[in-house]
Amino acid sequence: MKTLQSIDLYLWKHFFSDLNPALFKAKFVSVISLAYIALFPLPRKFIKHYFSGTGEPLEVDTKKVICENPEVFDKLISDTSTSYAAGLKSKSLAIPQIYVNHPNYNYSLGSFTISYYFEDTIIKISLRSKYQYRKNINRVTKHIHNWLFSLKEKGKAKDFDIKGSDWILPYSELHSSKVNNNIRKYVDFNRLYM
Repeated sequence: MKTLQSIDLYLWKHFFSDLNPALFKAKFVSVISLAYIALFPLPRKFIKHYFSGTGEPLEVDTKKVICENPEVFDKLISDTSTSYAAGLKSKSLAIPQIYVNHPNYNYSLGSFTISYYFEDTIIKISLRSKYQYRKNINRVTKHIHNWLFSLKEKGKAKDFDIKGSDWILPYSELHSSKVNNNIRKYVDFNRLYM
């Protein structure tokens, strides 16, 4: 116990005494947020890859991402129905992060783009995104974004592309795909944006 007290005294005397309270709070919240996000497997994998600094793209399962996020699935069904009726062969669909309700994907993919194209009665669906942190974004999580962005600027981390595997199926089967409705309206992520 005496050793722990000595360490505590040393830290307070040499490090914490000069800390700006707002900066300390921001760093503390960032570390807690990062620890929480890392509880989920995909965000943990992405954070590790971000810190590896290779910048190599990672692949995700397109079908699983879409079917685990019912609002994303609903947007895809609506968009493909309109495109199919209009005779369009291909299209891209932007998915904002607020539609991604499953925390495993919300904390890893964020916003992404779904691309699809029709070939006769077959539809091919894939997705893409970029894992990155931006500086001074206007949301509750701005401190963690600023911190992780600063690590990238120092060369300790690197953005990377996320590519979805191809999900190919008869268009008629897309509407009957099994969707995880347990997660529907799981959490309102709109509160994270100011």
